[in-house]
Amino acid sequence: MFGSLVVVASAYESVSGTSFSCPYVSGVAALVWSKNLGLANADVRVIRQGTAIDLGASGYDTTYGFGRVDALAAVAATPAP
Repeated sequence: MFGSLVVVASAYESVSGTSFSCPYVSGVAALVWSKNLGLANADVRVIRQGTAIDLGASGYDTTYGFGRVDALAAVAATPAP
């Protein structure tokens, strides 16, 4: 038998920082590797950086880094093995 979960609107908060982005970036890396296990970690990094959605100044910047990860674009840009 399953219990129930009640979530109230006040239970959510806005947070930011590398601690919160790390799981997303790691997940995209796992998706890329799942398409091509032969890629080196540097290859995966280049794919993630090249497919990120740029949010700040053009290119890398200290506020947004390379931008927001785009899982669909990263997997689409991953070469087949």
